[in-house]
Amino acid sequence: MPKSNLIIKTYTTNDSWTCPAGVNSITIIPKIKKTTLVNELYNPFLLSSSGYTYTWGSNTNGKLGTNDILAKSSPTLVVGNYKFQQVFATGNAGCSFGLTSDGTTYSWGDNTNGQLGDNTADAKSSPVPVVGGYKFQQLFPSIHSKGSHFGILADSSLYSWGYNAAGQLGTADVTSRSSPTPVVGSYKFKKIMITYEGTSTSSSIVGLLSDGTAYAWGSNTYGQLGTGDRVARSSPTLVLGGYKFEQVTSTSNSNFFGLTSDGTAYAWGYNFVGQLGIGSVFDSSSPTLVLGGLKFKQINLASNTIFGLLNNGTLYAWGSSTFGLLGNNTSAPSMSSPIPVLGGYKFKQIYGGAGHVMGLATNENIYTWGDNTYGQLGDGTAISKSSPTLVIGAYTFKQIVAGIYGYNSYGITTEGKVYSWGYNTDGELGDNSIVVKSSPVLVVGGNIIDFSTDDSRINTYSVVPGTTYQIVLTVLPTFGNNTISTLSLDSLTIQYYI
Repeated sequence: MPKSNLIIKTYTTNDSWTCPAGVNSITIIPKIKKTTLVNELYNPFLLSSSGYTYTWGSNTNGKLGTNDILAKSSPTLVVGNYKFQQVFATGNAGCSFGLTSDGTTYSWGDNTNGQLGDNTADAKSSPVPVVGGYKFQQLFPSIHSKGSHFGILADSSLYSWGYNAAGQLGTADVTSRSSPTPVVGSYKFKKIMITYEGTSTSSSIVGLLSDGTAYAWGSNTYGQLGTGDRVARSSPTLVLGGYKFEQVTSTSNSNFFGLTSDGTAYAWGYNFVGQLGIGSVFDSSSPTLVLGGLKFKQINLASNTIFGLLNNGTLYAWGSSTFGLLGNNTSAPSMSSPIPVLGGYKFKQIYGGAGHVMGLATNENIYTWGDNTYGQLGDGTAISKSSPTLVIGAYTFKQIVAGIYGYNSYGITTEGKVYSWGYNTDGELGDNSIVVKSSPVLVVGGNIIDFSTDDSRINTYSVVPGTTYQIVLTVLPTFGNNTISTLSLDSLTIQYYI
């Protein structure tokens, strides 16, 4: 008779398991360490899979959420023991947000323009609920200095609050709001992207509908709304061209990039150093095809340099070559069309910082290039590099984050440990010091992270009936010598049929 009874055994401590008669294979499901790291200025947030949030660095206006305004040089728990599914730092907006599993939104930090959404203008140093009882499925906070923020409900309706001088809230006026207000038009959005005008406090928004149609509103000095003109809008207006975008990204400097389902890239807005990649340095007020016929899966930026990642991991760059950011040893001041980054590396993740870029290669090494004034490249020097340079240390990484304004870098290893390097005046490296580091240092308490199942480590193994296997939860993944071992975790599940 075929085996039909599924047996599931879950272990939370070291133990042993004896293989029953007739069982020749088992499936092992480990719950391993998983971390999400967010950094948008001088205060990183470390979000554990259980939802507890740790933070460190600058604490102006209480944006760390630690119930004070003191900078922290090592990870500190955000007060309230809230279990956030997502956490957001807003950089220049000086505030932070946490989203729980049921969609409840909390905020803390600067509130000069009502950007906390709590119906006041008072700064908060610990999380307070955004008023209205809305259950947001997605949050899209702005990083510009005045703060204009968005939330999408389960029915895809869009709400906004905060600063509104350019009509960026999409409420058909220029009145700032201190509580969530519906964006006019009753459109159903799946994603919002926000850019701002350089050092200006004005911002521009592009929203995607479920079918990929793009609408835009807010400031439009450089044509960044894609409406064929430079007229600001205070309510959603259709982006020209009729394109259906899978994603829209922004360089946070008055332009947008849209990717269609096949990876074709279109760009519009500010273009003073050729950062649109359209072969000129003239602004474009409607979507224009990026040159080269390349098919991208990701577009990112560092300063005014744009990076496009292909499906095969090949990386292209265009725009400004300041600090050598183009990554091709060029002496040209800029490039207005995509060129390949040197080295032939295959990347799976790209993250741009204030003047440097990080690439996570398919071999799980990190390569960096660009500005290195504060050692943010992690190569043990303070010398800027114009081509990819290996971060020193025998580490393998699964996530990278670069300080968008903060001249520092972060990496989470495949073992779940958090490392940092670069600028550290306010303790933003989290190593309990305020000393600049030019090579990776372990964040204090870097193993405070919780756990989640990693499908890539679920495997089926052959076993011998009658054999006793030891369950070990604190060593690297192996299966041999009658030992079932895996990366440090909180549980391991064995499944088999009898």
